[in-house]
Amino acid sequence: MRKRSASLVVVGWAVLAAVPALADQLLAGKRLTIRTPTGGANRVVHLARDAALVVGNAGGSGDPQCAGSGGGGASSLRIVASGGADDVVIALPCAGWSTNASNTLYRYRDSSGTTCRLVLVKHHALVKAVCTGPQVSTGVGAGMAPVAVQTTLNAERYCTAFGGTIVADGSDGAKFVARDSSAPAGCPATSTTTSTSSTTSTSLAYCCALADRCVFASPSQPSELCEQAGGTVSPDYGCDGGTGGCVPGSGAAGPCCQRNYIVPHQVACEGGPGVTGASCVTGGNWIASYYPSAVCTTSGTCQP
Repeated sequence: MRKRSASLVVVGWAVLAAVPALADQLLAGKRLTIRTPTGGANRVVHLARDAALVVGNAGGSGDPQCAGSGGGGASSLRIVASGGADDVVIALPCAGWSTNASNTLYRYRDSSGTTCRLVLVKHHALVKAVCTGPQVSTGVGAGMAPVAVQTTLNAERYCTAFGGTIVADGSDGAKFVARDSSAPAGCPATSTTTSTSSTTSTSLAYCCALADRCVFASPSQPSELCEQAGGTVSPDYGCDGGTGGCVPGSGAAGPCCQRNYIVPHQVACEGGPGVTGASCVTGGNWIASYYPSAVCTTSGTCQP
């Protein structure tokens, strides 16, 4: 099982970098295709290749079969468009899963068309999913990248974020295609609603209050990262630049740092007395802009 750690800086997908949940494996994405043709069947094809991928032992917490710990857990395929606009969860019941004699892979099959035709998780190799039907209800539109894909096997989560090479950006309302994305900084935040087939997330944006500053985070960024960094999570609150705390509404203007990420494409915002021009600097994969008096918005930008 692979663990990552980082300091309290804005890196990749997460506004706060910390140690992710123990059962998260962050993988490089090879290809993601989402099709929602008019008059045709919705379809998603997902492929991640990563030599560091590890499958759980048979009978354990990473085993999605009914014989796995806890009866196989609540296995699923989750697709999260940028900004939390769409959050679809397709349940993958334990009866559809099997493993091989050497326990080097888990395979899910469903010929009924109600979940996914195939999901494959192979040790030191890949995660693959092919799903077709109305349960693939992710809307396709411009600005949906990066798109996160989370494959959950019992308590084990395998996560990718497709913000690499965008072949089709979804602006035609019918097709999104992305290739060759690096591993994300974390899995998407947990959805607040679930069902046996699919669901739309009702997660709210949240403000993370640290000792000397606040950070505004979107639903696609796990609130667990804020808690693990010693911060306080305030759902649907704003970042107050004057005090560095989280308050109802948009908050007061104050020192504000906006970071525009190159890969993946994302904007993050932090404000408060602890933010200065000296601390708001351009890094290896982001361009930073400092505002002496601005408000952090839910989109991650500084509004003067």
